[in-house]
Amino acid sequence: MQTPYQICEPSYQTDGQSFQPPAAGQGLWRDERLEIRQNITPRGQGIIYLERTYLNRTDAPLNLQFEIQVRAQFAYSHYVMPCVLYNGNHWGSGLEPKGLTRDGASWVFDARRGGVPGCTLSENDETALALFASDESEEALDCAASMERGEDGCMVHRLIYPMGEGPVSYIYRDQYGPALNRSIELAPGQARRAAAYLWTGAPKWPNFGMAGALEAAMAVLKPFDLPSMPFERVWRLGLSFARRLVYNFQGGPLFCIGLDRNDFQQLPHFELGWCGQNALFARMMLESFALDGDDSALALGLAVLDHWVRDARLENGLIKVHFEKPDGALDVCNLGFGAAELLRAHALLTGLGIERPDYRSVGLGICDFLSGHFDSRNGFGKSYDKNGRALETGGTIGAFAVLGLLEAYRQTREARYLEMAERGFAFYVNRDLSQFMATAGALDTVCVDKETSGPMLMAAMELYALTQNPSYLESAQQAGVYFCSWMFHYEAPYPPESDFKRYGFHTTGSTAVSTQHHHLDPWGALAAPAMLRLYQAGCGEVWLKRARMLWRGALQCVTPEGGAMVRGKWRPEGSQNEAYMHCRWYNTAAPCPPGSMNDWLVAWPAAFRLYAVSELRKMGVGEL
Repeated sequence: MQTPYQICEPSYQTDGQSFQPPAAGQGLWRDERLEIRQNITPRGQGIIYLERTYLNRTDAPLNLQFEIQVRAQFAYSHYVMPCVLYNGNHWGSGLEPKGLTRDGASWVFDARRGGVPGCTLSENDETALALFASDESEEALDCAASMERGEDGCMVHRLIYPMGEGPVSYIYRDQYGPALNRSIELAPGQARRAAAYLWTGAPKWPNFGMAGALEAAMAVLKPFDLPSMPFERVWRLGLSFARRLVYNFQGGPLFCIGLDRNDFQQLPHFELGWCGQNALFARMMLESFALDGDDSALALGLAVLDHWVRDARLENGLIKVHFEKPDGALDVCNLGFGAAELLRAHALLTGLGIERPDYRSVGLGICDFLSGHFDSRNGFGKSYDKNGRALETGGTIGAFAVLGLLEAYRQTREARYLEMAERGFAFYVNRDLSQFMATAGALDTVCVDKETSGPMLMAAMELYALTQNPSYLESAQQAGVYFCSWMFHYEAPYPPESDFKRYGFHTTGSTAVSTQHHHLDPWGALAAPAMLRLYQAGCGEVWLKRARMLWRGALQCVTPEGGAMVRGKWRPEGSQNEAYMHCRWYNTAAPCPPGSMNDWLVAWPAAFRLYAVSELRKMGVGEL
């Protein structure tokens, strides 16, 4: 049987010229400048470890670049560079990197941009191949990744040493900076090692070669052992920050979207779901009362939700998703998530003997509207105006509607809600998830992203719980694999003076945002309970490991009790910034080096942590 790859002969560049030393023995190449030794060690499960040592044979320093190059021996139909390129990023109108080249030159990306260092994958229906860097040392991680399509339709996978980027560097949303070109200096007699892993196997599902590649990464990489935090403390800190966001607006309290990054003053913007998470925060307040009898939490939760359903409700039965915007677009992310939370709040209160029928009527009204606007081309669409006219139609964002519909079915047991949820879920699985793609869930971008795969995973597990149909368990695993292609599986290196080192942030378990926004965030808290449910459903221990990594990754840099000084500013307890710049990414117009964090203390990270604690407790989990 033919090996599905060819490890190319080593070469190097120096003084602007390329050289390929002649073979001098098994695993040995030598010319007048360099001696190159190669060792290949099988690691099982389709994994091999590839190590090369480059020795300067001269009596003078050498400045050089070199690479590990592996040529697939099959024509590909699909390719992925996790967190960076999803089969070319051709969905969406953004100016993020697209395709394999720019202006005729192959893209070269810092290995740290990906959740598996320097990972590139190509596949067809029968075979998948992935190459990625070892994380055994900072030296091994000092590299870049690139892919090139051969004339025969086979992919060439490249790890380039040292790290560089080109032909330009993607540094801010839709913006580029100059290429980064570096070289390695070897003193006379000095050697430099390069180490990588190569995985080959059959895709678990079409376009899902990453399923095997990610399991290979879990097997060989050494992520940082993140500490956990007691649920009680997570809960207390989350509620404290929620109270810090309370803002009286137009006759009642709301949770503002966050604290201004300049002076940490409250920003008078109020969102039902997504970044602002008013409905979820309010339900968590109600749950706090149910757990420990906190009357002030009950009063706050009721007051916030009452304000929304009384004063943000529209004549057609919908509800504004941005309280302060009378004519703002109503996006399906906010509508779907908001409907689910309003219905959950209603169910919780009913169990406590407190009547709030409007919560139910608004939640069901949203579900009825979305059901009436579903079509076979666009699913639930993306956004509507206050009169119910479609504004945007594309993207996987409609998966959020499925969460609302499932909650509507739970509370009413009306088959039409379950049928609509199943129909909508199947639409997004067949059109998007089957292509290893989710889009438009990150509302500040229009691109391939991770966020909508979260509700796909959550909805699949809920559908499985309701129907016991094993196809939903399979879809949940697919959504989980896609989500984890955005999760960091290793500890990327940063200098001692970086924010990451100063404040104890580790890349392990954090998630990249989208192909248009190249920074990390703690979004994994929302997905962690569903990952754990996959483990409990017998889908393998890998899901327990993923749940733990995501959960603990999301607990990093939560401001402790009493507050703390971070980046020269006093942060209130329970706060957490949302952006960690792990690569050459500015996040704002101002340049910042890799290993920086921002000062945007937004609402959603605390809300997601509270949601996760609530769900994990219901699952009988005491610690994760």
